[in-house]
Amino acid sequence: MAILIMIYHYSSWIYGYFDSSTFLGRIGVYGVSIFYILSGLTLYWVYSEKLNVQTLKKYFVRRSLRIYPLLILVTLLTIFLLRDWEVYFSKARPAATLILNLTGMFGFYAPERYISTGAWSIGNELVFYSIFPLIIFLERWGQKLLYILFGISVLIGAYFAFFVIDETNSLSSNWKSYINPFNQFFLFFSGIVIVKLFGKTRKNNLIFGLILLFGLIGFIIYPVSGDRVNLVGGINRFVFSVLSASMVLSAYKLEYSFPRPFQVFLDKCGEMCYSIYLIHPLTFYTLNNYELFKNVGAGLNFAICVSLTFGISLLVYTYIEKPFINAFRK
Repeated sequence: MAILIMIYHYSSWIYGYFDSSTFLGRIGVYGVSIFYILSGLTLYWVYSEKLNVQTLKKYFVRRSLRIYPLLILVTLLTIFLLRDWEVYFSKARPAATLILNLTGMFGFYAPERYISTGAWSIGNELVFYSIFPLIIFLERWGQKLLYILFGISVLIGAYFAFFVIDETNSLSSNWKSYINPFNQFFLFFSGIVIVKLFGKTRKNNLIFGLILLFGLIGFIIYPVSGDRVNLVGGINRFVFSVLSASMVLSAYKLEYSFPRPFQVFLDKCGEMCYSIYLIHPLTFYTLNNYELFKNVGAGLNFAICVSLTFGISLLVYTYIEKPFINAFRK
């Protein structure tokens, strides 16, 4: 998903807008939605039994060490590499905006005040991480509470889809409402429900392969056109959310193996996915700030940006992310 979102961004920035009828236009919206579903799934899979009052501190320390180092780095680099910092700090409440981004609190207070491209979703994740322990503790009071809470999250999502998102305007006009964590929370929660419902289900490549096929084909051919707001408003919001969840479910339950070189590549991309996601806009805009680079041609521009993103992400993961991950273990 991180790679697909990078491809979507580079393609749209170089070649132009992709509307809701295109695969890239759809993945540009629901690639992040799949992040959320995966996030809920993996957190519940790891912590559902071992998260308690005694381990709560470890949970928050581990999440912080995983999220904040790169978020802080990319936020500062975005200000000083991609913007005129004097102009930036002359704007209204620049210090407050910077503090909100460095602390991740913009997700709780003002999601639209993110600085780095893509960081809005990290602000949402931090909100979800904060709520997650409460979900676990409430579930232990009664199994039905989990499904009641999930139902409430879906109703909140429906409220945004049918009453808040204005499909007569563009997605950019609805952006502040769309990136509200309450509008995204049912996706994170659906990952939890996937583990709850299917965690003990035996792996069956035929059944879950068909589910994957259903999700992928539906995602590609479901009839929607026009501005990408049509992907996130009304009934389409839930059609694409179900299709996204079905693909995550199949990936979770399928038993498969790739040829070793490809598997090694995917494993490394899995480790670097956070870096790829936050670094790729920075790479593109930094390079394309130079007039000379703008004239290299679209194809070469794309290839150089992708190659540099992988190289920089590997360095960032190795020398910034990984040391903080190891620091938690120590």
